Amino acid sequence: MKEQASKRYRWLRRTGMALLAFLAALPGMRTEAHDHHHHMAEVSTQQVRLRQIPDLSLTDQDGHQVRFLTDVLRQRPAIISFIYTRCTTTCPLVGATVATVTEKLHAPPEKLAIVSISIDPDYDTPDRLLEWRKLYGDIPQWTLLTGPKREINQLLRAFGAYSSNLEDHSEILLIGPDASGQWIRMSSLEAWENVAAQVRAAALAQP
Repeated sequence: MKEQASKRYRWLRRTGMALLAFLAALPGMRTEAHDHHHHMAEVSTQQVRLRQIPDLSLTDQDGHQVRFLTDVLRQRPAIISFIYTRCTTTCPLVGATVATVTEKLHAPPEKLAIVSISIDPDYDTPDRLLEWRKLYGDIPQWTLLTGPKREINQLLRAFGAYSSNLEDHSEILLIGPDASGQWIRMSSLEAWENVAAQVRAAALAQP
């Protein structure tokens, strides 16, 4: 299982980076792709204190109605990412990183929530989210969420991840909260080892 996860991560990372390089080389797209990738690379790892997170009613990948705080986080530390299933550049890398970190850490479900929030909820139905998750293996601990656009946008704003432009969405991971209530904000394109280290320090170190 560990070797399969590592191979899948390496393949998806190589594929995604190659696609970014290909797009950058296309006439008329060089500047746009370069600027977008440069923007992503500027995300630094930092501690942040979030505004109050709303306990909104959303829908998970199995079609169940869930409340974000009550049913999904359940007072557990979390690793939270932001994706959409039509994304063919960075989102596959995010998926590979989240899947690999989850499998490598072997964190029990009661200790850590693994959550990806769709930023394209009008398109990303529960079925599409479930099929997207299956690309990265069998990880039942991983919750993917969609819902009414208004509620999704409200949640994204609470996490500082809102963008009105789908193509310019926030390439961040949020890990936490730690014992002091702070979150780690870092690039979702970091190597999985760096992400795993932050999860151990910020989330799994709690009693």
